[in-house]
Formats: sequence, structure tokens, C-alpha cells
Amino acid sequence: MKKKIIIIGLILPLLVSCKENKRVIETESTSFENVEKISSNNNLSNNEKNNSNIKDNEKVKEEENNEEIDPIFKELEGKTFVYKHVHNRYYQSLTFEKNGFFNSKYTFTQTNTEGGPDYQSICQMKGKFIVENHLDETCYILRLTNPAIISNTGESELNSDYQIEYKDLKGALSLDDLKGENDFQDLYTLYLPGRNKDSMTDKLKQNLENLYISFEGQSPYYLLVNNNSTAFFIEGLE
Repeated sequence: MKKKIIIIGLILPLLVSCKENKRVIETESTSFENVEKISSNNNLSNNEKNNSNIKDNEKVKEEENNEEIDPIFKELEGKTFVYKHVHNRYYQSLTFEKNGFFNSKYTFTQTNTEGGPDYQSICQMKGKFIVENHLDETCYILRLTNPAIISNTGESELNSDYQIEYKDLKGALSLDDLKGENDFQDLYTLYLPGRNKDSMTDKLKQNLENLYISFEGQSPYYLLVNNNSTAFFIEGLE
């Protein structure tokens, strides 16, 4: 009898210990499964976010690729227009790139009466034109968007020919140089070759004559006219 009690006393703790170990194992197994589920859910969530970001980026690129570009800008691509002052002291070039983008450089040269390099003020700009209105086969209204000065205003340098200073001088892209208004003008009229001179404003015709640009009937030039100041860029002249 005593032996049975002793044996039961030895076996009972082992049974209890086994049950506890089983519970621990089951608990750990459940915890591990939960961690795996959470990790799996997080991975799914991250994958969904990544896929969503990829789709968003693809959508933006698709929208950019599908942006409607007027065919006129294909015609203008690579063409350089110039704006000249009547005394040739002011000169500004404007070169069209793809899809209405352009680069422009305004230059104002002054003679150094004391000898040495002449003075030159420079302003480099960029921006983009979009079609505001297509009036007829030889006339467009263009809107200037996102214009910016890209030269370092206020800085200067000396080269072999000029003492150069970079200034805020927008030239024919400004509202009105004569009134000292130096903000960018937003609207311009583009005349294509074939535009009849009689349909142009008297002020524009006078500006053309001041630069000795003379023609009768249909214009042989591309003209980009500032709608505020009537200053104009012309293609095909140096």
C-alpha cells in the first residue's frame, strides 16, 4: 500500500508537468500562428500599398503622356524668334523646344567709354506656352505658363569681351518695359506666315516699320506679339 502511494506521488507531478508543458506548447503554437497571420496581413497590406503607389505613378505618367499638345508646337519646335530694339542695344532670343517649352535670353549691351570690356546685362529665362485660343489658320492666342528666370540675378563675371552682370530683365516677355513693369506678361498673339498685314494692329505695323521690316499683303514671318506692350519676337531674323 505504501509503495502504491509513493508511486502515485511520483507519477502525479509528472502528469501535471506534462499538462502544463502541453498548454505552453499550445499557447506558443497559437502565438506563433497569430504572429504569422499578422506578418502575412502586414505583407499583404504593404504589397497592396506598393501596388497602389505603382498604379498611381502609372496613372500620372499616363495622364502626362495623354496631355493634349496642339500641333502648332510641333511646327514651332526648333525655331528661334528674336526681339530687337530699334538701336540694337536690346536683343532677346526665344527658342521653342518640344510641346511649347522654350528658353529665352535677354541681352543689353553698353559701351565702356573708359576703355576695357563693354558692359552687358543678361537675363536667361524658361517657360511654356499653351494655346488659349485658335482664332483662324494664321492666328493663335498663346498663354505663358510657369515662367522663371534661370540665371543668377545679382551675380557678375568678367570674360574676354564683356563685364557681365545678371539682372532681372524680361524684355519682350514683360508687361511693359516702357512703364517699368517687369512682371511676365501672360497672353501673346502668334501670327503664322500668310497673315495679312491689314489684319494687324496699327501699333504692331509701326513697330515693324521701326525695325525696317517691310512687306505688303501676306506676312512671310512667324510673329509672337506681346498683347500688352505690342513688343514682338520675329522668326527668321538674326
